[in-house]
Amino acid sequence: MEKDYPPLDQYSPASAPPPYQPDAYPPQPYPPQQNAPYPPQQFVDAPLPSYGQAYPQQQYSQQQATTNVAVVSQPGVTNTVVAYGKPPNYIALSLINLLCCCWPLGIVGLIYSLKVDSEYNAGRYEEARRASDSARSINYIGIGIGSFLIIGYIVLIIAINVSVAASNN
Repeated sequence: MEKDYPPLDQYSPASAPPPYQPDAYPPQPYPPQQNAPYPPQQFVDAPLPSYGQAYPQQQYSQQQATTNVAVVSQPGVTNTVVAYGKPPNYIALSLINLLCCCWPLGIVGLIYSLKVDSEYNAGRYEEARRASDSARSINYIGIGIGSFLIIGYIVLIIAINVSVAASNN
């Protein structure tokens, strides 16, 4: 159900605000200070003290203002600064590899992981990136070899138990 509103022309327009009257509200003095910790300030219109003698205005001739100056720029070495983010150090992956998978490659991966931080802090960003890539590769290889050996060991144990159980029957 829609409501029926009266037409807009039935409403009276809003009344305009009264015109501006500058003397309508005379300025009020500040209230007197009571128990003020400082005495009221008094301003004195005194000239500022001069310190030393002022320099005379220099005169410039038209010739001095129009001298030609040639600026020669020589090609030089342009320094380019590249901001490098810190590469990942893969320390957690190195520790997992060291403790759970293949400890010899885990040790090598841990050495490269620690090298990432030292190279980055020394400002050798490219060496830090290479150490990070090496740590990742060594840890992935170590986890692959360790997983292969663990799965092979489990399969070997199961095969031995099955053959022992078959020979006992």
